[in-house]
Amino acid sequence: MKKSELRERSANDLGTLEGELARDLWKARFTNFTNQLDDTAGVLVIGVQPGFPADVAGLSRGDIITKINRRPVDSLATIQAVHTAYIAKPVPVLVEARRNREVALYVLKP
Repeated sequence: MKKSELRERSANDLGTLEGELARDLWKARFTNFTNQLDDTAGVLVIGVQPGFPADVAGLSRGDIITKINRRPVDSLATIQAVHTAYIAKPVPVLVEARRNREVALYVLKP
């Protein structure tokens, strides 16, 4: 098994990637878009569940979440903390994400 195949399989198992691994996977799978990952800030979305708030808001595979509620996202732990708070008290969440070198805002509603 090639190193890139192993990374892809691991990525699919995790559901989300961070930092250098995200950049490496992105380059391996989406070579036309490598300029989008010029740093390691943010978390790469590798999929969303149909009908769930992220899907309804417009987030999709390949987006890079850089901020949630105007706070920087530097790891999966940041997203997990927001998700835990959202489950406890569902309120709208503002997500800033990069797609094709453009920044967009998405509102995830309960």
